Amino acid sequence: VSFDTGRSRDKLKINTELDKDEDVSAAPEEEEDKQSTSSDTGSKSTTRAKTTKLKSTKRKISESTKLIENIQEQNRELMNSMKTQHEDKMRCIDRMLEMLEKSLDK
Repeated sequence: VSFDTGRSRDKLKINTELDKDEDVSAAPEEEEDKQSTSSDTGSKSTTRAKTTKLKSTKRKISESTKLIENIQEQNRELMNSMKTQHEDKMRCIDRMLEMLEKSLDK
């Protein structure tokens, strides 16, 4: 007598729901052959139990993720440029103030 546990249908459902563009770092993998000991009989018996183990997989990066990364990179470049300009401007102002102080002291 065989009982349908629905595991095979659930596994198929999970596999079809995964989108190819999603970045999924882990997918289930089945592992078999677990040994157990029976304390009643004192003998070892091998039972087959299915357990799930995470297996890393690489997925294609989606277009929206690429776009977001490009925008973030442009933002970093802009912020660095603004910081450099600000530092240059402050150096010029400091130099001008020093010259003004020297002229007032004379």
